[in-house]
Amino acid sequence: MCSSDLLLQLQGAQTILRPALDISPHNIPQVDAAIEALFETDWLVFSSRIGVQTFFDRLYELGSDPRALANTKIACVGKGTAQALRDFGLIADYMPEEGQGADALLRGWLPLATNRRVTLIKNPEGKTLLQETLLNAGCQVTAVDAYIQVPVATWEPFGFQSPLALNLKGRGDRKSTRLNSSHLVISYAVFCLKKK
Repeated sequence: MCSSDLLLQLQGAQTILRPALDISPHNIPQVDAAIEALFETDWLVFSSRIGVQTFFDRLYELGSDPRALANTKIACVGKGTAQALRDFGLIADYMPEEGQGADALLRGWLPLATNRRVTLIKNPEGKTLLQETLLNAGCQVTAVDAYIQVPVATWEPFGFQSPLALNLKGRGDRKSTRLNSSHLVISYAVFCLKKK
């Protein structure tokens, strides 16, 4: 359960979480190549906690562990990604002091990355700002499409419900839906259109 769900429950809401995306490893050969090239990578950049999980799952599958990153600096886009790194026993060398995302990372980190060899762990649908800015700063960038997110095939096992349905105490049987990413909005829209 995430903190927003807890806050809603403290306000009397009954929350029901529904998966809206299937997330799976995407380009394993790219991930393998990035792992093999760690010795010549100055910065390894994670754009999401899913990227962290996918990368380290593969690192372990190949018989290695986080010690393989001993000579590589790590950057991440925010607190959630930094926590995912800590779950693997690592602390990011750079994380935005304020905000999160590519913009926040680039504000303080770009001078450290300029003209360096950077491997970016991302998903293919992600924003291109980080990669383009690094290339313009003279970085040698290897972009690794480590995972994909696709709308779930069906929400039918859950009935015609939203990913997060709320029953607000004292306000009748009202329901609302909270979608916290563009991928979830697309998944929900596809589902609703199929129901028509």
